[in-house]
Amino acid sequence: MKTPPPFVRVATLLAALFLATAGGAEEAGAPSDRILQQELKQQQLQRATLRLGEQLAGIIEEFERNGLAGEDLRTLRAVRTVLGRLSEKEMRRVVVFLEQARTNPDAGASSQGLTGAYASQKTIITLLKQLVLEYERQQALYELSIRFREMAARQGRNMRVGVWLARQTERNRFNEEQKLALQVQRIDQLQINEETSALVARLNKLAVEIGGTAASERPKAAAKQVQDGGLTNWLFAAAEELKNGQLIKSATSNEKKARDEMREIARLLLLSKDLADLLRAAIRETEATILFQKDVMEETRKIEQAEDSLAVEQHQAEAVDVTDLIHRDIKDAAPVAAGYLRAAFDSMQEAREVLLNDDPSDAKRRAAPARQRDAVTGLEQAKRALQDQLAKAEAEIDRPENALVHLRDLQEEVKQLIEKQEKLKQEAAQTAKPNQLRAKAPEQGTLKDQAQDAQQKAAPEAPAAAQALDEAAQQMEAAQKAFAQSRNSPEAQQAAVDSLKKADAELGKEIARLEDAEKQLSALEKLSDKVSDLIKGQEQVNADTAKEAAKPSPSLAQSKSLANQEAALARAAAEALVQAERPSPSAAPHLAEARAQMNDAKGQLGKPDAKSAEAPERKALAELFAAKKEIDTKIGDLKQDLGLPPDSAGPSLADAMAAIEKAQGEVNQAMAQMTGAPPGLAESAQKPPAAPASAMDAAARELGQAAQDITPVAAGDMGPLPAAAEAALQSALGALNQGAAQAAAHQQSPAQANASVAAQALAQAQAALALAEAGLKSELAQMDQGEPGGQQGQPAGKGRTPGPAKPPGQNQQAANQPGRKPGQQPGPGTPPPRGTGDVGNWRGAGGANGPQRATAGFGSFVGLPGRDRAAIQQSQGEKYPQEYGPMVEQYLRNLSDQSQAK
Repeated sequence: MKTPPPFVRVATLLAALFLATAGGAEEAGAPSDRILQQELKQQQLQRATLRLGEQLAGIIEEFERNGLAGEDLRTLRAVRTVLGRLSEKEMRRVVVFLEQARTNPDAGASSQGLTGAYASQKTIITLLKQLVLEYERQQALYELSIRFREMAARQGRNMRVGVWLARQTERNRFNEEQKLALQVQRIDQLQINEETSALVARLNKLAVEIGGTAASERPKAAAKQVQDGGLTNWLFAAAEELKNGQLIKSATSNEKKARDEMREIARLLLLSKDLADLLRAAIRETEATILFQKDVMEETRKIEQAEDSLAVEQHQAEAVDVTDLIHRDIKDAAPVAAGYLRAAFDSMQEAREVLLNDDPSDAKRRAAPARQRDAVTGLEQAKRALQDQLAKAEAEIDRPENALVHLRDLQEEVKQLIEKQEKLKQEAAQTAKPNQLRAKAPEQGTLKDQAQDAQQKAAPEAPAAAQALDEAAQQMEAAQKAFAQSRNSPEAQQAAVDSLKKADAELGKEIARLEDAEKQLSALEKLSDKVSDLIKGQEQVNADTAKEAAKPSPSLAQSKSLANQEAALARAAAEALVQAERPSPSAAPHLAEARAQMNDAKGQLGKPDAKSAEAPERKALAELFAAKKEIDTKIGDLKQDLGLPPDSAGPSLADAMAAIEKAQGEVNQAMAQMTGAPPGLAESAQKPPAAPASAMDAAARELGQAAQDITPVAAGDMGPLPAAAEAALQSALGALNQGAAQAAAHQQSPAQANASVAAQALAQAQAALALAEAGLKSELAQMDQGEPGGQQGQPAGKGRTPGPAKPPGQNQQAANQPGRKPGQQPGPGTPPPRGTGDVGNWRGAGGANGPQRATAGFGSFVGLPGRDRAAIQQSQGEKYPQEYGPMVEQYLRNLSDQSQAK
């Protein structure tokens, strides 16, 4: 039996592993034989996790062998890291706890073992659940990217039909065949508009659903591109203009703009911001275009009739189109490669002119291939330049650079370029002999190379300056060509100087902006420290107030002392509010509300009424956390803008995880003190036996210590945390403070309940940190609802960046076959030979441009391509281990219920 696609298989096994672990957690507290069964089952799960990690390792190796990288590979590596941690540490710990509970004759020690096993299983379940959700989010992004790229391909085909139609009509008089073709194009465009609107709606929904996660940057950027790029406007304009047959050329122009926007949206969804990822995608597309151009050249040599010439010209136009798209993607990031692509583009256009002229077919067969060979040469040079730059980018990937220092150095380079270009212009003006002018061509070429190098450096931080440098390089190239022909071109030289001065001005603006950002960063870092102190102070007051509220007879002196502490915190919050107004206006409302709640709590404590003070104190603490989050988010944005490294995540996360792990142990101890078995594990007792006063006092100390352990983590002393971990720690803090106060007052049931809440929240925080440490900064705030961030997507192979839309020979579009006109049904056709393996699978019969790519729709099973439906059916028929069968079935039923509920 064939193996299902890797991503489908991984997702299914993750679901099975999660359900198997969740099913085992409910049976841990049982007699010794059942504890032994749980111990054996946990060992089986540990081995299953190890096997899944090995399978992931194989998939990762396959990606690396094929030179594939990007978000998909990073996600797989992160999943493997988390699974390794589960199998090597967390699951092993459960086994140790269960063995301790089974073999230790002491009832108290056995209870502690059960409690530890239960808490560890909760952490594992939480982590596995989030892995499944995060995986589904990534798959949803891949699927949406593929759909937008498919829609771009359809829009491109419709655009080319319009180009053909405009060329065939004379003075807009249509014959019957052309009228029919125009009607078909109108219908196709309306359907494209409708389906694209649905995709945009789905994109906006996905951007909201996975907000707060690392992956949310991509759908947000794509949604912003929809608005800024005017996709909806271009689609509407194209449809309206097609209603009027006299506006075909204008309609095709708008169709091209819409197609380009769809492709950009697909790229934003699929790729990271990493330069290396962009270069790899450009290399793959350039390789595919080289093969495409070679095929077009072979077709050109076989031209016999005028219709053949027109069909080949359409193929050549596709190569022009794809080359232009690649050039647009990398023109600032790789200006040298962009120059070669521009040369290839020009050669292709010259070939098109030959194919469209009135010369005999044999003349076209002789003249056009020469231009096409030049185009192939340009593409191959571009590929080598991209590979060279990729090697350079990979070598510098671990060397972050201060953006402000970088731009200052770059501005100095540009100033020197201006001086050299002006000097060369003056020397050329004073040169009278042609041979002397020719000798200046190499010097002008060197300046052009330096301008392109500066353009590449400016692209990440100063795109406007990069654009000006690109214009300068083009003018320098024109001047260099003039020198090579023993001519002087002062106009081009002056234009180069003007563009360089424009780049200098743009760099100056960006430097001034970053200098202001540097000042804001300093102020915000001080403000963040101040709010951290406020959080720790408010948390301590909250804990003391909870203890006071739990006493049967509150102390007037203690209440007065707490009121004075709250008043001091309110004054400090007022100072922080003033400091936050300019650098972080989004934090100011939270600080204002925190101050108001502190004053309210101070009034309640002064009555004295400690119990009524608890609610405003909790609100004050929540508002302080919210303000801290806004401030730290702004700090992170400014550091990224300035090119500064973020706070060291490795040691900070490790310290935070150690503190949370210690707190979990203390909560487990407290739960064991308060009852003989942890909540959820007792088999029949309706009410736990009453714990002695000494045990409740010990539990209060353990819970209080746990709160102290995580307070610095929650306050940000160990560095910024994922949003999910912040929310979970805030919840844990409140529950720990309440539980400690209730345990100190010997209120067993509410203390146990709060301890259980704290244990669950700590498990969520630990899971979020484990994911962040592995590179998956996912949001756990909504995980109790079990809603994934989006629908499952497509197998990984579909998430790769495709090459040219339709190589010649494919039977997807009639216009692509010699002798065919749009509107005619294509014949069976002959697929191109199998790909060589070094440029992806874009050329094979079953490649990304094969049967998969000709299917409309974006959601339902019946709308999927045949190969995808077969893959899913095959995956459903896979024989998994028997014990996983019911769990997988239940998981699929749960997914079905969720989709129906939506």
